[in-house]
Amino acid sequence: MRTLVAIFSAFVSAAFLADWLLGNPGHIVIYFDGNEFRMTLAFGIVALALTFVVGVVFLSVLQGLLRLPSKYKRARQWQSREKFVEGFLADVLGNSSSAERLYLSGAKYGASADVHYLAAAKVAHKRRDMDRRNELLRSAIKIGGKDSLASVTRAQWLLEEGDFDKAELVISELPSSLREQPSVLRLLGEMFFQQKDFDKLITLLPKLISRKAFDSARLEKMQISSYSGYLLKRAQTGQLEELNKAWKNIPRKVRKINQVFATYAGLLIEKEEYSVAERLLRKKIEANWDSQLVALYGEVRPNVSRKILKTLEKWGREHPNDIGLGIARARQFMQAGMWGQARGVVSHLVNQEPTPKMYKLLADIDEKLGDSKRSSSNRKVGLELAANFANK
Repeated sequence: MRTLVAIFSAFVSAAFLADWLLGNPGHIVIYFDGNEFRMTLAFGIVALALTFVVGVVFLSVLQGLLRLPSKYKRARQWQSREKFVEGFLADVLGNSSSAERLYLSGAKYGASADVHYLAAAKVAHKRRDMDRRNELLRSAIKIGGKDSLASVTRAQWLLEEGDFDKAELVISELPSSLREQPSVLRLLGEMFFQQKDFDKLITLLPKLISRKAFDSARLEKMQISSYSGYLLKRAQTGQLEELNKAWKNIPRKVRKINQVFATYAGLLIEKEEYSVAERLLRKKIEANWDSQLVALYGEVRPNVSRKILKTLEKWGREHPNDIGLGIARARQFMQAGMWGQARGVVSHLVNQEPTPKMYKLLADIDEKLGDSKRSSSNRKVGLELAANFANK
């Protein structure tokens, strides 16, 4: 409606202007370089209008021509994206050669050519063509630089191949902003974990937790391994003070994890700090029952084993048929020289949970009782079970 009103207004204005020009035919005089040019006012207005229209058309055409390179570039980039998508679909369908060709064909005009080379390198990696993979990866790093995602992928593959020194060197050359990314932190965490470099892993753990680089189960496993390894390393000095100092340096939340606590208690037992270990284990078990800690409690060697046995009997009324409790009772009977009672407990445990560890314990007891035939038989069954577990 507004357009119609505008057109109608233009026609009316033109009619009035034409009528006015007919009644008032003025002239336009132009002097240029000593020459005089005359024209009517109507002709001048028409000439000016035509000049304006021609100028607008010329500028529009010129602008279109100037935009041609950028339009061509955008068209090629769209084509590059389409090639990348086609390559991805080919890779999903298992056509690796086609996927690699499509990725590389889109690299020339792509805005991120290094990503195309990296995708092609991943295809080669999946088909285990390492020479081709490394060639494509070098091209990706050459285009994107050492601070690109291609370098992160290279570090990941070096880690998978066990070349930890090179992997750590590649990560160290990344910019600090990229090193703080969860994917890179995850690589560092796995590298320290596999190297058993627990000191570095402990230093890295706060970042791994805050950036959520791993799920909770994996993080807990790393905490258990790193802090248990830390305690074992400090215990190698032979000084009890070093072990206790290391335990106090561990965060309180981590000390509450049963596996870490078990490492500390086991080291106290190893250093014959039986009274301290017995007290700590008893309090921990009574506060929060744990079968593995109960089994470890059976390794405590006080002067009178019957005191430990009474505690175990009290726990047995609350936790009948507990495997850890049975192991603890058997160990205490063995320490007290009560081999017959120990065999009875272990025989019951073997029926309840036939594991290689149980059969080995039963074989050791039979050997102590002088029954070499039965000891050999139980040891053989234990080894067969261990082989079956290893093959699963």
